Amino acid sequence: MKPIDKTERYTLTELIVRNLKTYILDREMKPGDKLPAERELCQTLGVSRAVLREALRSLESAGLLQIRHGEGSYVAVHFFNPLYEQLHFIQRMAPNRQRDLQGIRYLIEASAIESASRLDARAWDERVELAERFAQSAGLDVASRSELDARFHLALIRSLDNKTLEEMAEAFLRLNDRFDDSDEAHRAHAREHDLYLNAIREGNLELAKTLLEQHLTTNCSTPPSITRLCPVMYDEAREAR
Repeated sequence: MKPIDKTERYTLTELIVRNLKTYILDREMKPGDKLPAERELCQTLGVSRAVLREALRSLESAGLLQIRHGEGSYVAVHFFNPLYEQLHFIQRMAPNRQRDLQGIRYLIEASAIESASRLDARAWDERVELAERFAQSAGLDVASRSELDARFHLALIRSLDNKTLEEMAEAFLRLNDRFDDSDEAHRAHAREHDLYLNAIREGNLELAKTLLEQHLTTNCSTPPSITRLCPVMYDEAREAR
């Protein structure tokens, strides 16, 4: 990186941000790699430490760097963390957008249903185990149950073998962090997982998509709504419990 000419029309911070991106790409740095110490970067760029830190914070806000106090700056591992913050803000600021956000979440997961139906036995057992772990989590706090629910859905999305889409999906999954605390609601939520998995395993992809939409629309559907969709599968899941 060449020292910056401060007479250029871009602001100094913008130029440092641009040069730091170039530095990372030119050296083919990978997620988790550490950048040079601030002193070295300041000398290379010919700027003050205060200006450099402003640029580093800008890259951190964009999700490209992770700054560890006392350790240095690293290429980010989770690039979509800022996306969650933005989506969460939209969710709080404009509640009428919730339906739109859920729609995007639905499209992401629905696209994985066909791939999930072709999973081998070992991979399928992993998904079943995650569903069972959620079903057995009634005594845990809401945050822990939310985490287990996200793991279950992410495991299905992972069947697409698309790491970028999986990380993006996680941002949407983390928006659904509120669960009904009642035992009845938890049992209904767990039954929805069972019905959803059964539909995928049996190759009934359209039913699986319908169940997913129902699951996301109500978060915790009541048993009657599930019964209307698929009474036979509901009875089987209930007996299995």
